[in-house]
Amino acid sequence: MTTTTNSFVANGPARIGFEAKSSSARNPFKFGALAVGHSAGVYGAIDDIAIPPTATIWDEAAVVGTSNNKHGMFGISWTLCGVMGQWE
Repeated sequence: MTTTTNSFVANGPARIGFEAKSSSARNPFKFGALAVGHSAGVYGAIDDIAIPPTATIWDEAAVVGTSNNKHGMFGISWTLCGVMGQWE
């Protein structure tokens, strides 16, 4: 099934708002999600009042995470980096 539109909205109380996973362990998606935006590809907030800062310290970042009193971004790996960034 393919769905195309100009926006999607997910309102809780579900545990996951958007989920993409393959029904076959042998043939998973190459990318679970592709998000392309002008200022950020993905913006995540831990609460609804943690809006992006007005400063441009994150402008044009692929992923932006904000929070008023929790972690803005978090990653775990048992073998490699949990969160990695590179600049060339």
